Amino acid sequence: MKNNKISGFQWAMTIFVFFVITMALSIMLRDFQSIIGVKHFIFEVTDLAPLIAAIICILVFKYKKVQLAGLKFSISLKVIERLLLALILPLIILIIGMYSFNT
Repeated sequence: MKNNKISGFQWAMTIFVFFVITMALSIMLRDFQSIIGVKHFIFEVTDLAPLIAAIICILVFKYKKVQLAGLKFSISLKVIERLLLALILPLIILIIGMYSFNT
């Protein structure tokens, strides 16, 4: 069986899609808080957004079994660099978007 490694760009895009879906779901689920009738301090529906986003990402990216089989988890400088890029780039895009829409 041929194992292909997942490129850093694919990992970054997967994490970016997860963040975007999570942010969009938290905004959408905030409107449904009053419908379910549970107080905010007891249970907030927006807490379900990361779980739903994870399920959506698993369903969307579930056909990458060949690539995931060859995945090796190791900590190196390149892995840390990619993780930082995957976390910082969506935040920079969000900040630029928020600034441009507020002015």
